[in-house]
Amino acid sequence: MKRLELDAAAERSVGQLRLFGAMLIVAMSAVLVAQGVGPVGWVLIVSAWLIAAAWVMAFLRSRRRLREADAHYLELGSDALRMVRGSARIEVSWADVVEVEVDEERLVVWVCLRSGPPVKVEPVWRGVGLHELAALLQDAALGGAH
Repeated sequence: MKRLELDAAAERSVGQLRLFGAMLIVAMSAVLVAQGVGPVGWVLIVSAWLIAAAWVMAFLRSRRRLREADAHYLELGSDALRMVRGSARIEVSWADVVEVEVDEERLVVWVCLRSGPPVKVEPVWRGVGLHELAALLQDAALGGAH
């Protein structure tokens, strides 16, 4: 059995980057408001504020995940994949796994199942990147299927 914990340092860094981006957007849109803009400018400003609000919410969610870091883990057991992200729990038997594939556009790993939709596994686990995560899942699936 292999258990991967949430990568707190990466989670913190991404959250801080989102907060910085939101502050930058608000500052730049404030400059546009001060200069006076037409209707198209206001559409862009409101869009920017909505994006900034979404990034602030993502920052707050990442802080919550950091406070509850122990409640986030990925366990590769001999019989199943168990992923816990706070209150969301997923358990997939290795016998049900058909394929493990890397989605380089979305930067996630998909665990394709015989029955049901594929399971998305994000590379948020300490010590593994996208391709290492896919290799671990593939090896565990092959080992658990026999």
